[in-house]
Amino acid sequence: MGTKLLNRFIDEAKKRKAHKIWLFTSPSLIPARRLYIKNGFIPEGFLRKHTRGIDMIIYSKLL
Repeated sequence: MGTKLLNRFIDEAKKRKAHKIWLFTSPSLIPARRLYIKNGFIPEGFLRKHTRGIDMIIYSKLL
């Protein structure tokens, strides 16, 4: 399910002629982080206590 959603997100971004996409995730979501890396996303930044006091990793992918 996660792979299908991620692929739809990437396809939609390409249709809209995006050059780069970003997403944020919690460091504790290991399966999600593996999915993003497997699909070419790279960790680009870290936000400490960002959303409701939770740390977030910023991932990006060039299209």
